[in-house]
Amino acid sequence: MNESAMQLIANRNILIFLITTNVLIGQALGPELPARTCELGFVKKKYHRKTQEHSPYDFYWGIDAIFAKYAATKWLTLCATGHLYNYTGEQFPGRNYRDYTIGAGMILRIINAEILRISSSFHYCERFSFDRSADQYHKDTRSMIGALQLERAFSYCGQELTLWTAPAFVYDEIIQYPYGDYLGGLDKSYNNFGAVVGINLLLFKHVTSFLYVVYADYWQPGYGIAFRF
Repeated sequence: MNESAMQLIANRNILIFLITTNVLIGQALGPELPARTCELGFVKKKYHRKTQEHSPYDFYWGIDAIFAKYAATKWLTLCATGHLYNYTGEQFPGRNYRDYTIGAGMILRIINAEILRISSSFHYCERFSFDRSADQYHKDTRSMIGALQLERAFSYCGQELTLWTAPAFVYDEIIQYPYGDYLGGLDKSYNNFGAVVGINLLLFKHVTSFLYVVYADYWQPGYGIAFRF
């Protein structure tokens, strides 16, 4: 193996190390859980952002991830997200990406009134896309949402429906690493105040399905399913 190839491998490993060892605070957004319960499930989230007001270009990406939520107490729910998968697509012909997704978050109850719950939440998710093709055009996307959630739960025949909405601060970064560039070019979202609205359905006290939409620049849906223990 020549010196150039060894250097490329070393730089690749440094990039992966920097991404995967950050303390990251995924984006399985939604209401809090009852104390001492947890959910394990799958979430799919789409992103669509602008990074400059005058730019004609938009950024599109998405994540597919496994997540866990755990209610440590009646007022604090913790979240974690992770996934590893490979993909090729028409958007980037000739490239072969391996995606590393990791994230975490929390939901902190503020008020629990009879007809309305109010919580604050923070979610962070990061996806590093390592290009294994000859292009070696790596990408890193970082997404943060801070929100003030209003939740209302309804019960019918033992099933539970929760509607929730939140004004939110929605911030995204896109870092791209063209071949040989290990510093990367950074694009930041600029129109960061938006909102989230969602619906969660709990069936038979264990199966949860959910759908939510984030609005910041554009409508960005997320949906998934989970099992509650």
